[in-house]
Amino acid sequence: MKTENLLLDEVCKLNSDNFNKLIQDIKRKLADNTKNRKGEDRVSEDPYTFCLGAGVSISAGLPDWYTLLSKIAGRLLYLPYNKRSGDSNNDKSGQKSEKQNSYRAYTTAKNEIFEKYAYDDMFKMKLEAAYEGKYKYIFQGEDTLELAEAIYEFIFEGAVKDGCNTEVAGDSGRGKIDEKEMADFYVKQFVKDICTPCVGDFYLQGSVLGAIVAILTEINPLSKKEIITYNYDDLLEKSLCQVGGIKTDEINSYGLTGEVDSKNNKGQYHIYHVHGYLPITEEANGQESDKIILTESSYMNIEKIGYHWIHVIQSYKYHTNILIFVGFSGQDYNFRRILRNLSSGEAAHHYIFICIDDIVDRVFKKQKDFLDENEYSQFINDRKKLKEEYSFELVMLNQILSAKSLYWEKHGLITIWTTISELPGMLLKLKEGIQKR
Repeated sequence: MKTENLLLDEVCKLNSDNFNKLIQDIKRKLADNTKNRKGEDRVSEDPYTFCLGAGVSISAGLPDWYTLLSKIAGRLLYLPYNKRSGDSNNDKSGQKSEKQNSYRAYTTAKNEIFEKYAYDDMFKMKLEAAYEGKYKYIFQGEDTLELAEAIYEFIFEGAVKDGCNTEVAGDSGRGKIDEKEMADFYVKQFVKDICTPCVGDFYLQGSVLGAIVAILTEINPLSKKEIITYNYDDLLEKSLCQVGGIKTDEINSYGLTGEVDSKNNKGQYHIYHVHGYLPITEEANGQESDKIILTESSYMNIEKIGYHWIHVIQSYKYHTNILIFVGFSGQDYNFRRILRNLSSGEAAHHYIFICIDDIVDRVFKKQKDFLDENEYSQFINDRKKLKEEYSFELVMLNQILSAKSLYWEKHGLITIWTTISELPGMLLKLKEGIQKR
């Protein structure tokens, strides 16, 4: 899928102009920094900051938000139902009967079905598919924060209140822990289990992360680098080591746990995991977060802490640097929430790369459903046919994209449209454009 085949001529020109504007803005900022630092010994800081969303990790086999939540839901199908004597009332006959609620009513019915179809091959195949997140389409269209909150309550009710003893052993010697803390622990373990990369180092080199690493390591290579990521994983750290040749001790990773002191910490690279940090690779560095931000309540709780470092870092960078957002969806409610908190009403001077693949597939849904994968690929890349026979659909597509561009500009962001397959190449062109004199 090529962007130029799907954008109308003037929209395509504007998109190209916006990309070139980003290059010129970065070059100007770099030149200003060099001029202002003449005669000084202090290490310079990059005048631009990458802000990374889930899309940068998807190519390495990690899930998007809907896949993550559907995989958690799939795992919850395996939770046993443990009746507890403490959750009971006396019925009319004086006998104890279990208190009923939504979780117990559902689980009782579920267990009956599971017992009936325990040896049915088709049923087991569907259960395994749910575990792998194959039913994510059921959740699409839902508010991801609200959906995550609902799943959290399910975990709290099932895995904690009905399923687990909160007496825990460990070096801390804390004994009985709070049930909510136990639920947070389960959520974190689910996410850590699911967010496991399934590609090798070679693949990372040609990925979005590989292209970002090339920019970070080849442009102004001695400067201090600060990156904001909304991902839990440490694939960026792995890519810096394996693709960029950066030593582990040059990388500082920050999660929700602990304090941030990038001025005093040694190392050239500072990576802020503002939703929490769950290292999963051998190149891991930094302290794993006690809990992560996933649900609506976890967002609200962190927002109550006005001077938490995640707010300070994001706000400071928003007002001092050029922010380059990569890997975010225009439908990402979490991201829009962040922007509303940061937007200052100033003229747009930050940039966001957004892939149009999903929007294109929705506009041309009839063709996508009717044609096989190869036929659809040929159809969507036939620029002449699209312009001659599907001009109305192109107008509708470009109207949607233009409206979204106006929305992002309102929040200080200039949109650069691309596709999933083109994004790594565009980022490498960004690097080449900045390096070109």
